[in-house]
Amino acid sequence: MISIRPLLISLAFCASALTTHAAHAAEADPSIDDTTLTAEEQAEADQWKRFVADSVKSSDLRLRILLSQGDLVLSGKNYVWVGGIPVESLVEQARGSTDPLVLASLIARCEMGAPKQPRCKVLDLARRWTMADTQNQLAWLTLASELKQHGDLEGARATFIRASEASIWHDNYGDGSRVLAHALPRAMPPLMRLYSLHRATNVSAIFTLGSSALSNLSRFCKDAALRKACLRIVDTMSRDADNLMSLRVAAGLTEYNGAPEMIARARRQRADAIYWGAMMSYPRDISKSDPTAVAAALNHAEQLIELGEIAVAQRNLTKSGISEAEAAARFAAAYPRSPK
Repeated sequence: MISIRPLLISLAFCASALTTHAAHAAEADPSIDDTTLTAEEQAEADQWKRFVADSVKSSDLRLRILLSQGDLVLSGKNYVWVGGIPVESLVEQARGSTDPLVLASLIARCEMGAPKQPRCKVLDLARRWTMADTQNQLAWLTLASELKQHGDLEGARATFIRASEASIWHDNYGDGSRVLAHALPRAMPPLMRLYSLHRATNVSAIFTLGSSALSNLSRFCKDAALRKACLRIVDTMSRDADNLMSLRVAAGLTEYNGAPEMIARARRQRADAIYWGAMMSYPRDISKSDPTAVAAALNHAEQLIELGEIAVAQRNLTKSGISEAEAAARFAAAYPRSPK
């Protein structure tokens, strides 16, 4: 048996930084163990490294940016990036681009510097994103966060209110995952492709769901003058979320920012139900000697990327005949909420 970290649980683990309730799902999964690699697993990792090395030379700028940090590998007890390319060249190559995924992922790449890469001009990139994706709340929220960081508090508040007036929430996680998945060689052996899809979704999550704008959303929401704008953003996020992290964040912010109890309870219940539906179908331990199990896990991973995590979870619940209320109750019983 080998241990494959499920694609779904990687997002639950990411979400734990913002919502402790979701963390239980990740912490309870015994399959999360990347500390040792067999020879065959090392071959899978090497295939991904070759893909990264080839992709940073690709003509697809989206692909180059998403893989520009190189490969995330375990060094001792810590993960480190190796084999990346300079962000300055990407900024120059993206000059004039109006592709929202290019702009959003480039901002994320710039934020990975500590301090931020000095030549990135993230404020400029954020303004361009709002012009390219004018109805996306996250684009405006990113601009508000940058204005705040630059000390323009009045501009940041006005831009946050403008974010609440936009009509959609789109975080690009699914877009990034599909760009990476579609670029993978189709002739890869099934188990190797499964490993690579897992890595692809993790990279997309880092570049899209790891945005500092998401963490700043909760800070803006603490401003009483922005509370109504905050709840409008959360309403849209809750409606449009296509992944587990965004859904859970929306439920948490609804609960902690003064929404009516009935709405907060309904969103918490839906998030719990969707998490339970998601957990119904993800693979845990997969035997390399069982091609049927590997094929099923690969099909599941492909569907997660093409359809989205929430759509797959909802389909699982429909097939099972379990009501949303029952699914939420089962999740709550399995992973009790931490006391406030």
